[in-house]
Amino acid sequence: MNISFSQRCRSGARFAGDLIKACITVTLYASLAIVAQAQSYTSSLTGLVTDQTGAAVANATVSVTSVETEQVRTTTTNSEGSYIFPSLPPGTYKVRITATGFSTREVRTTLSVSQQLRLDAQLKVGTTVETLEVVAGEGGIAVETQNSQLSNVVTERQVRDLPLISRNPYDLVALSAGATDGPDRGSGFMRGAGIAINGQRSQSGNFILDGGENNDTFSAKPGQNVPLDAIQEFRVQTNNYTAEYGRGSGFVANVVTKTGSNEYHGTIYEFNRNSALAANDSFNNANGFEKAFFNRNQFGFSGGGPAIKNKTFFFGSAEWLKIRSSVNTGFFVPTPQLIA
Repeated sequence: MNISFSQRCRSGARFAGDLIKACITVTLYASLAIVAQAQSYTSSLTGLVTDQTGAAVANATVSVTSVETEQVRTTTTNSEGSYIFPSLPPGTYKVRITATGFSTREVRTTLSVSQQLRLDAQLKVGTTVETLEVVAGEGGIAVETQNSQLSNVVTERQVRDLPLISRNPYDLVALSAGATDGPDRGSGFMRGAGIAINGQRSQSGNFILDGGENNDTFSAKPGQNVPLDAIQEFRVQTNNYTAEYGRGSGFVANVVTKTGSNEYHGTIYEFNRNSALAANDSFNNANGFEKAFFNRNQFGFSGGGPAIKNKTFFFGSAEWLKIRSSVNTGFFVPTPQLIA
């Protein structure tokens, strides 16, 4: 009894130790994944701080404050007057630049997904406060000065307001320049997003969700569809994208989902398509067929807000889809006269 009990204790200790090691390993992998993801969908802010003569201002304090969450990041300029904020989540920010003996510069700007924005500032001697608003990428259009990629941003307003019959956000890839319907779109065997960009194949796209891969490698489609109400915005990169992106030569659909903020927001929705509200098609009318039955219900919710104001936030979304349908199938039956 004592020997068995000791063996069980040692086995339990080994199991507990293995479990702790596994948890640590998973945590490390998750941490590494978060670091790797930051290169894919987050933005960066860089710039040069100078005085009125163009000389660099060293040791100037630069702070970036998120308008949505009031979270602050701070850095100082180097000896050349340069500063950089890597891995900033897309959103609206207040940038404040201060230096001893100079006026304070405050700038309000918006960073879109995977954007590299340069924001230079010239400080004047004195104690005044200058405020400037820079709207970068309004409407998804911005001059790219930091790299050679060609892309466009599908904004939150476009995601919210543009009509989509199936509420599939990836249909908005069609807003990109050079986008056309792929040869298999509407065939029932669609691969990829069903959209060809710049003459590439429909299945040569790369789908990224919050910095992680979201590809169905068998059908080249998005691996997981995202509820429309959960999407903040996304960038469609169509050419010359940087080396961190790969897999496909057609396009990169870089989607970022919403996060909680200091205000509570939520939606509840139900979208219905029903044959009772539609006319019979011309083929059925020509052959005397009754209208086929179709009923599609797409419903869900989203919600987010502060768990602890200015510190911890939450956001969640869920969606369900129920479809019932029937189809009329016509058959050609030859008469005896035709057979004869």
